[in-house]
Amino acid sequence: MIVNYAFSHSNHGMKMIRITVLFATTILCASLVSSCSTLTGKKSVSKQQILDSEMGIIMSYLNSGETRLALTRIENARKKYPKNPDLLNLMGLSQMALTNSNVAIKYFKMAYKQDPMAHTLLNLSSAYLTLKKYKSARNALNQAIRIEPEYSHRERIYHNIAYTHQKERNYKNAIKYYRKALAINPTYHKSWQEIAQSYESLKQNKKAIYAYQKARNFCENCYSPNLALTKAYLRMNQPRSAIKTIRKYLNIEGISAVDEKKARNVLTKLSRSKRRL
Repeated sequence: MIVNYAFSHSNHGMKMIRITVLFATTILCASLVSSCSTLTGKKSVSKQQILDSEMGIIMSYLNSGETRLALTRIENARKKYPKNPDLLNLMGLSQMALTNSNVAIKYFKMAYKQDPMAHTLLNLSSAYLTLKKYKSARNALNQAIRIEPEYSHRERIYHNIAYTHQKERNYKNAIKYYRKALAINPTYHKSWQEIAQSYESLKQNKKAIYAYQKARNFCENCYSPNLALTKAYLRMNQPRSAIKTIRKYLNIEGISAVDEKKARNVLTKLSRSKRRL
C-alpha cells in the first residue's frame, strides 16, 4: 500500500518536508531547511528559529523510528505553542506512525482549523485511507485542490485520489488520476507502480509490465518497485524475467543491507523452486 504524506512549514523558515509512508512497514523520510534572521546588523535567534530547530529534532526522531521520543518533544513544544499548525501536523504524523489513525485525524483537523493548507488535507486523506474511509479521503483531497490549485506537489494529491478508486476496484478512474499525477511528475515512481496494478487488474498485462518497469527505472535502488516487477513477471509466467530483475537489483551499489537481504531471500526461493512469491 503506497500513500502519501506531506508536511510543510508554510509561513516561516522551514520549507517543504516530505514524508512518505509505505505500509505495512512505515518509512519516514524528511529534509529540513532552516533560516536565520538578522536584527540591527547582528545575528539573533528568534522564537520561530527555536521552534524550527525543535521541529528538526522531532523529525530526526521520526526518521529513526523513535516515535515515542518525538511525541515527548512535540508535547513539550505544544505547552508553549498549543495551536501551532506545524506541531499539530507532526503530532498527527506521529500518531500515524503508531497506527493511531483516529487520533491522527483529530490532530490533522485541528491543524487545518488553525491554518487551512493543502498539505494538511493530504495528511488527513492518508489517515482516512488507513481506515478504508475512501470517500472521506477523496473529499479531503478535492478540498485540497480547491483551496490550493497550484500546490507544489499536486501529483501526491492525484495519487491519493487514484488510490481511493483503486481500493474500490474502480480501476478506470484510478488510472485516470494516476495519469494526472504522472502528467505533473512523470518520474513519480509510486504512481507508476500503482497504475501498473490497476492495469494488471484490467488484464492489460503489457501496459502493466511497462508501468512496473517505469517504476523500477525511476527508483532503481528502491526495493518495492523491483519486488513488484518481479512478482508481476511471476504472475505472468515469466520466471526468467523475474530472476533477471531481482539479480539486476542486487548488482546496484548502495542498496541497504536490509533490502539486500530480502532480495537475496527472494532470489534463493526463485532459483530453488521457481515458486510464486
